[in-house]
Amino acid sequence: MEMLGIAAMMFVVALLVVSLFYIHRTTKHKELMRMVEKGIDPNETIANSYRKETYRAGILMCTAGLGFFTGILLEQSAIFPSSIELPLYFGPILIYSGIGLLISLRFSNKKS
Repeated sequence: MEMLGIAAMMFVVALLVVSLFYIHRTTKHKELMRMVEKGIDPNETIANSYRKETYRAGILMCTAGLGFFTGILLEQSAIFPSSIELPLYFGPILIYSGIGLLISLRFSNKKS
C-alpha cells in the first residue's frame, strides 16, 4: 500500500512538471508570435531579457552565498546557543538575498 502512495505522488509530481513546461512553452510561443505580428524583432528582446535575468540571478547567488557564509560565522562564533542553529542560516540568507534583489533592481532601473 505504501508503494502505491509513493507511485501516485511521483505521478502527480511528473504531471505537474510536464504541465508547467507545456504552459511555459505555449505562453512563450504566443508571446513571440505577437512580437512578430507587431514587427518587433524577438531576438533583440529575448537577448536583453536574458542578460537582465542572468545579471539578477548572479547578484542573487552571490548575496545568498554571503548570507550563508554569515550564518556559518554566526554559528562558529559561539554567541548563540546550539539549539538555534537553523535560523542562523536562514536569516542571513534571506536578508542578503533581499538586499541583492534590491541592488539588481536599482541597477536595472539606472540602465533603463
